[in-house]
Amino acid sequence: MVLTTGGVGPTHDDVTFEAVADAFGDACELREEIAGFVEKFVQGAGADRSHPGYKLATVPSRYGFEFAFDYFLCKLAFL
Repeated sequence: MVLTTGGVGPTHDDVTFEAVADAFGDACELREEIAGFVEKFVQGAGADRSHPGYKLATVPSRYGFEFAFDYFLCKLAFL
């Protein structure tokens, strides 16, 4: 298990995901499952896949995640 602290965000200088992938001999890839969530947040800006928000969907290829129901937002979210 790897835990990071601070913000993991779509800024041009954030290399958190890349550093974690590199530490484990892995590479980052765009995950469609996560990109679907990102699209809901960036589509209002008329964004395409070059929008910085999609950096959040580019994670280490061996990254595992689970979906859960967010009772605060009353919708499916990923952990």
